[in-house]
Amino acid sequence: MANSTREDCRKYYETWFRPNISYLVVVGDLSLAETKKLVSSYFGKWKKAETPKQEFAPALQPEKTQIVMVDKDDAVQSVIQVGYPITYTPGSPDAIPASVMNFVLGGGASSRLFMNLREDKAYTYGAYSSLSSDEYMGRFGASASVRNAVTDSAVQEIMAEMKKMREDTVSTNELARTKNYLMGSFARSLEDKQTVGNFALNIERYKLPKDYYQNYLKNLEAVNKVDVGKMAQKYILPEQAYIIVVGKKSETAQGLERFGEVIYYDKWGKKME
Repeated sequence: MANSTREDCRKYYETWFRPNISYLVVVGDLSLAETKKLVSSYFGKWKKAETPKQEFAPALQPEKTQIVMVDKDDAVQSVIQVGYPITYTPGSPDAIPASVMNFVLGGGASSRLFMNLREDKAYTYGAYSSLSSDEYMGRFGASASVRNAVTDSAVQEIMAEMKKMREDTVSTNELARTKNYLMGSFARSLEDKQTVGNFALNIERYKLPKDYYQNYLKNLEAVNKVDVGKMAQKYILPEQAYIIVVGKKSETAQGLERFGEVIYYDKWGKKME
């Protein structure tokens, strides 16, 4: 940051702030003619330009689970993140059944991670998981913040729930409850203009079918137990995960080392011997 100059900012702006790589979404009580007039007035002089082609090296999935700890010697609790990259693109055929599977595992307060780590074990105020989609590389993540004394136990329970998600068939009640929640959440989201705008943006940006969101509820209702099991097998990978813990090494290291070799870093990201 200290080495960044005004000229650097100007060059970045002139390189990347271009209409040919931008999207404009308007949601509101306006006619198409009114919208076009406003857009022309405010953006009509914005010039197109060639932009650099970006290539990204794929994120690497570990061949086996790796454990990393960031030592923060004044921490009274540990922040646990279990995650890894996945190929999971917006609007893919997996998107809806995978979202159902993830909600069963850790998408809300009735999900398995929450019920185990908070309601049963009282390790944390909340434990959740997520599947993040992206056109280049998606991500699975599970997280919880726990007191130092139960750090290793919490890691063990997160990994156990991930394994159970792969091995156990989702119950009829879990599946129905999850689909009902997601249906209700989707219906409520349509009341928000920003959400409607995001739907339109997603369709254009990710080249989704024009009726993708019109068919969302029908496709969600069609998800069954077999679909959920397939998604768990594909995206829940406890044997190929990064386990990252930020906490007090002196109080948590011994417990973590029972899972395997732990790589330690200080709070500035420098590897510790």
